[in-house]
Amino acid sequence: DSTWSVDDSNWEETGDGTIQSSVRDMAKWADNLRTGKAGGLAVVRKMVETGTLDDGTPVTYAFGLMVDRWRGLARVAHGGSWAGYRAELLRFPEPALSIVVLCNTGASNPSALALGVAAGVLGNRLEPEPSAAGAGSGRTSGMAGLTGTYWSDDEGAFTFAVRDKSLVALRPGGVVIPLLDLGEGRFDIPGASLSLAFRRSAGGKPILVRRVGAQDVTYNRVSPPDTTEAALRALTGSYRSEELKGAVWTIAVKGRGLTLRSAVATEGAALAPLAPDAWLGTMFGDEVTIRFVRSAAGRVTGITANGFGLQGLAFARLP
Repeated sequence: DSTWSVDDSNWEETGDGTIQSSVRDMAKWADNLRTGKAGGLAVVRKMVETGTLDDGTPVTYAFGLMVDRWRGLARVAHGGSWAGYRAELLRFPEPALSIVVLCNTGASNPSALALGVAAGVLGNRLEPEPSAAGAGSGRTSGMAGLTGTYWSDDEGAFTFAVRDKSLVALRPGGVVIPLLDLGEGRFDIPGASLSLAFRRSAGGKPILVRRVGAQDVTYNRVSPPDTTEAALRALTGSYRSEELKGAVWTIAVKGRGLTLRSAVATEGAALAPLAPDAWLGTMFGDEVTIRFVRSAAGRVTGITANGFGLQGLAFARLP
């Protein structure tokens, strides 16, 4: 409704949260990763040592940092998000350029903003973007066939739409993520170390393959979820988790959507539809995916929750 609210943080662990800073102070920290004045260069070098999988395949993740190349230059970066805040620290060791972006709205994309600054500052020192070399920027032919929602039982959903003649990824809350068209059904997310490829399964059905480092995750395209009143009413009720020592969560209908409330919550958190029987919301400041479990006859018998660093947290529906 075009209004704003404060989404504050009650995180109490200092290090991966509870750090109060500014662009000026973060710039000093970024420069220390060049000089090693505090901590020494040995620590800095260790931070950018990338790892390998058990089979020897190299990955781009180092000690808490992403290390790869962008448009011909070595890049070290990491973003962050918590409550209503978003951040990105991006470094190019050569030519010793650091970019800090701090945002106070959850709808922002600091990674893309940082890369935009890098492109403006570095100019012709960068290799041309793939789309600028004829990889397919601005092509709309066939894009409509890629839109829709793609689902993975382990990883959740991606939803795509065409905006201004370009394919974009959509996130709940109205967040639009631009995609870089590489041609032949391949796309990159600017600022993120992952790529997307649209393919066909052996049976001819559309699938999405997401690659992070050397790992691939396959998503199947699914039909939109049923949000009719009758379908929503069939999902409501109380659900009990023995894994949470008998905690009860309640799902209710609100408008054309659902809400999720724990016993300690004063009001229900809004759930947004992702895919058939899959909904997304925020509880206790963390994103949570709710999946409804059905019997062979199609009756809802429980839910599972992915979030808080957990997968498949089970709840049984109460009579």
